[in-house]
Amino acid sequence: MQSGTFWLNMAIYLILYSFLGWCAEATVYAVTRRGFYNRGFLNLPLSLSYGFTFDLLLMVLPTLENRRVLQFAATLVLASVVDSLSSHLMRRAGAKLAWGPEKTRLFGGGGRGLLISAGIAAGYYAVYLVVHPLVLALLLLVPLPAKQLFVLAVFALAALDAGAVFYALRTGDSAGFLHYQQREGGRARLAGRISAGVWRRLNKAYPGIRERSTEELGNYTFA
Repeated sequence: MQSGTFWLNMAIYLILYSFLGWCAEATVYAVTRRGFYNRGFLNLPLSLSYGFTFDLLLMVLPTLENRRVLQFAATLVLASVVDSLSSHLMRRAGAKLAWGPEKTRLFGGGGRGLLISAGIAAGYYAVYLVVHPLVLALLLLVPLPAKQLFVLAVFALAALDAGAVFYALRTGDSAGFLHYQQREGGRARLAGRISAGVWRRLNKAYPGIRERSTEELGNYTFA
């Protein structure tokens, strides 16, 4: 496989599995909380940690072919590492905020964390064994220019979306409306609306989100 085609496919898998991961997480919260919650970092229906995890799995698991136990162990470790890193980066992006309770996962979660991580790893592994071959077969039917256009369009939207979220986290407040109410002028009003929209979503998805105290800011550790 040519290098350019390989990375194009990795980009497509990143998008597809980020979307599938977002759907899975939204479904879980819809069932457990009886409502729609977009808990991704982006406003788009993409949870990038799932996509990045699956890209890593696609590079690692084929090297352990026919060794199911090792493949599952690798899936467990990779999924847990990416989950911890993504949680850390998300919290650092909004370092002035307390995002609510931490996830219970493999690292530091004890027996319950291990069980939860094993369940998530089992989901990843099942998708790798069952869903991915179907995705691969379907992508073979898609022309190369269509793939390239799809990746460029989604990456451009994601970049704009990420910029809006970073802007809201860096300049907004946990109430989400202060900047919109106080700013004047067309650009300021637009920026305020974007910031308010981001905060409305975050306040709903993370009910415990709030401003960190000075003591908490000084005591932040790797999440």
